[in-house]
Amino acid sequence: MDQHQFTGLTSLSALALVVWVCSPLDAGAQQRSTEVGAGATTLDEARRTALVVGNAAYTHAEPLRNPVNDAAAVADALEDLGFDVTRVLDAPQDDMTLKIVEFGRQIRAGDVALFYYAGHGLQVEGENYLVPVDAEIENEAQVRELAVAAGFVLDAMKNADAGLRIMILDACRNNPYMGRGWRGGGGGTRGLSADGPTLIAYATAPNDVAADGDGDHSPYTEELVRHIRQPLPVGTMFERVQNAVYERTERRQAPFISSGPMLGFSLVAGVEMAVVSPNTEVGLGDSARENRASTTDSETDNMVVTAEPPAHTQREALSALYENTNGSAWSVSEGLWLTNGPLDEWFGVTTDAEGYVTSINLSNRGLTGPIPSALGDLSRLEYLDLSGNQLSGRIPPEFGKMERLTHLILTANQLEGPIPPQLGSLQELIYLDLDRNELTGRIPDLSNLSNLTEIWLAQNRITGTIPAWLGTMERLVKIGLDNNRLDGEIPPALGNLHALQRLYASDNDLGGSIPVEFGRLESLERLGLKGNRLGGRIPPQIGSLTGLKRLELSDNRLEGAIPPQLGMLDSLEFLNLSKNDLEGDIPVQLASLGRLSVLDLSENELTGPIAPQFGDLAPITELNLQSNNLTGKIPSELGGLPGVLVLNLKDNRLSGRIPPELGRLGQLTQLLLRDNRLTGPLPMELANLRSIRVLQIGDSEGLCVPRELESWYGEFGRNDVRAQSCEH
Repeated sequence: MDQHQFTGLTSLSALALVVWVCSPLDAGAQQRSTEVGAGATTLDEARRTALVVGNAAYTHAEPLRNPVNDAAAVADALEDLGFDVTRVLDAPQDDMTLKIVEFGRQIRAGDVALFYYAGHGLQVEGENYLVPVDAEIENEAQVRELAVAAGFVLDAMKNADAGLRIMILDACRNNPYMGRGWRGGGGGTRGLSADGPTLIAYATAPNDVAADGDGDHSPYTEELVRHIRQPLPVGTMFERVQNAVYERTERRQAPFISSGPMLGFSLVAGVEMAVVSPNTEVGLGDSARENRASTTDSETDNMVVTAEPPAHTQREALSALYENTNGSAWSVSEGLWLTNGPLDEWFGVTTDAEGYVTSINLSNRGLTGPIPSALGDLSRLEYLDLSGNQLSGRIPPEFGKMERLTHLILTANQLEGPIPPQLGSLQELIYLDLDRNELTGRIPDLSNLSNLTEIWLAQNRITGTIPAWLGTMERLVKIGLDNNRLDGEIPPALGNLHALQRLYASDNDLGGSIPVEFGRLESLERLGLKGNRLGGRIPPQIGSLTGLKRLELSDNRLEGAIPPQLGMLDSLEFLNLSKNDLEGDIPVQLASLGRLSVLDLSENELTGPIAPQFGDLAPITELNLQSNNLTGKIPSELGGLPGVLVLNLKDNRLSGRIPPELGRLGQLTQLLLRDNRLTGPLPMELANLRSIRVLQIGDSEGLCVPRELESWYGEFGRNDVRAQSCEH
C-alpha cells in the first residue's frame, strides 16, 4: 500500500521544492520552513515549464545504466501532466549550461517550473555539482570549472520569479573520480540552502549514496514515475515515493524529508487542496524561549515542561506516543522530547505557525506497544502515518476528536479489535488505510465521511457484510476489502460510485451474484472479486466498462457462458475467470482485446475449439486454458504470439499434431500440452525453444519423440510424463 505525508496549500508565491536523492550532512538545519510571500498565485492555472536532463554516457568517468531511461520516463510523465518539457540527454558542459540559461528565459513570473536531473552528482566544500558527460575532473579544484553547480539551476528559477520551483536530482552515485587527488569522498550531494518556503526530500540517509538500479530505472525515479500522476499534494506524493523506495530496497536506502506544511499544490491539475500557512520556526512564546535559553544541559534532560498551554498539550500527546511505542526510534535526540525545544525538530513531526502539530509521519520506525489515546488531543492534526511498525492493541476511539484529520494510515501493524465507530466523526478524512492488521468485528457506520476518496481495510479479520452506505460515498475512488471474512451479497448500491476506479473484495466469503449495476461504474479500472462464493452469470453489462484494465473473478461459482461483450473492454490488460463453472465456447470476441497480457480461463467447463484469432493477441504473456473440455486442433496461429511466456493447454480434449509454428515462441518458458489426445511425432522446430523451464507434452498414445529431439526432451522435459521414442 502506498504511504505518504499530507501537507496543504493551493495558493503559493515563490515556493521552492528541492528534491535530492541524497540526504544532507546536516538535515536538522533544514527542517524549519520560511514564510510564503504575500502575493499568492493560483498555481493550478499557471503555465508549466520543465527541463529534464539525463547523463549516462560519460567519457572520463563510470558510465551509468539508467539516467537516459529515467529522464525519458520523467519527461513523458510531465508531458502527461501538462508541462512544456525540454529534454537534454548525455549533455556536455556547454550544452547543459546553455539549456539551463534558456530554461530560465522560458519561465514567466508565476509559472510552475520543474528541473529534473539524473546522472553523476558531486559535493565539494558543501556545494553541489551536476556532472556533464565530457567532464575530465582530476581533483576537487577542477569541479567548479568542469561541472555545473546545482545552485545555478535554482537561481535561474528564482530570478525568473517562478510561482513554484521544483528541483529533482537523482544524482547520488558514488564519486566516479576517486583516486584522482581527492581529499574527501566527494560522492553524492548535501542539502542546498534554499531561500523561501522549501521542501527538501532526501532519498538516502546522510552521507549515503543512491542506487543506479539493476533494471531500466533507478529505484527512486521508478517510484517517482509511478506516483507522480496521482492527484495528491506535492508533499504527499513525495512521501509516497520516499516510503516506496525504503520498502523496495529492504531498508538499505532510507529516504528522508524535511519540510514545512506548505505543499498542497498537486501536479495533477484541477485538484483542490486545503491552505495551510507555513512557519519559519515553531511559535513558542518569548517566555518559553527564555526558559529554554537559560536552562543548563543537565537541567534540560530532566525538566518538567513549562511551555505555553497549546505547546504543553502538544508535548503531552507526543510524550505519550514516545513512551508507549519505544520512541527512541524517532526522537531527535535523547531527552529532547521532555524539553521546550521546537516540536518541528522531532523526527517526522510538522507544526504550524502557532506550534500546533499538523502532521506525524513515523512509518517503518520499529515502534511497538499500544497507540496512546492522548493522540486524540492533537486537535489540528491533519496527517497521521504510523504504518509499517509493530503497534498492538486497539485503535483509540479518541481519534474521533481529531476533526481536521485528512489522512489516517495505520497499515501493517498488529492492531486488533473493532474499528472504532468514532472515526465516523472525521468529516475531513480523505484517506483511511487500516490494511494488514488483525482487526475484527463489522465495518462501523462511516457514512458521514463524505470527503473520503480511499478506504483500505484489506488483510484483517473483519466480519459481516459490505455496508450498503458505501454506495453513497460519491467521492470514493478506491475500496480495498480483500482477505477478510466478509459474507452476504455485494450491495448493488456500489454501482452508484461513478468516481470509483478500484474495487477489491477478493478472498472473502461473499455470496449471491455480481450486481448488474456494476455496469454503471464508468471510471472503474480494476475489479477484483476472486476467491468468494459468487454464483450466477457474469453480467454482460461489464462489457460497457471501457476503462477497465484488470478483471479478476477466479475461484468462484460463476456459471453460464462467458459474455461476448467482454470483447469490448478495449483497455483490458488482465482477465482471469479461472476456477468457475463457466461453459460453452470461448467467445472469439476476446481475441480483439489488443492490450491483453494475461488470459486465464482454466478449470472451467468450456467446450469447442480454440479460435485461430487468438494468435492475434500480440501483447499476451500468459495464455492459460487448462482443464476444460476444449476440442479440435491447436491453432498454428498461436505460434505468432511474440511475447508469450506461458502457454498452458493441458488437460483438455485437443487432438491432431502439435503445430511446428510453436517453435517460433522464442520467449516461451512454460509449454504445457499434456493430458490431451495429440498425435504424431513432436515437431523438430520445438528444439528452438531454448528458454523453456517447464515442459509437459507426453502421455498420448499416438505421440512420440524423434531421435533428434531426445536430448532436448530429456533436458527440458524432466517433469513430464515420458513420451515414447518414435524408434519403438
